[in-house]
Amino acid sequence: MEKFKIILQENPAKADIKFLGDKIDEYNLAQTKVYDDKYLGIFVRDSHNQIVGGLYGISWCGWLEITFLWIREDLRKKGYGKELLEMAENEGKARGCKWVLLNTFSFQAPEFYKKFGYQIFGVLDDFPSGHKRYYLKKTVL
Repeated sequence: MEKFKIILQENPAKADIKFLGDKIDEYNLAQTKVYDDKYLGIFVRDSHNQIVGGLYGISWCGWLEITFLWIREDLRKKGYGKELLEMAENEGKARGCKWVLLNTFSFQAPEFYKKFGYQIFGVLDDFPSGHKRYYLKKTVL
């Protein structure tokens, strides 16, 4: 019988992390029989084509999950975040999504998302210590 090793890695290779993600996706798709997963990237670029903001997520099973939304600090409160969010929601609707899901920390942007109709459905206290992690969703159709 083959013997397997379990190895702890503090900083695993991105390729190894991607492999695990791909395998989980493969399993999820096989279980649900829903094969409509599609990644989404929307970027704000400067005149040198450098990224100064953006949004990344995935649509699947009628949901758009926003994984990252970031705007360079000096460009915040100028409407870029709102525009990224609206573009993502519109693209989600075009893909047949009815809901949007995301999470944010208390020191990030919970009030920003609430301003655009997102509702908190879960809170993880003391993550990180002294802060909270909020889980939000919004119906877009």
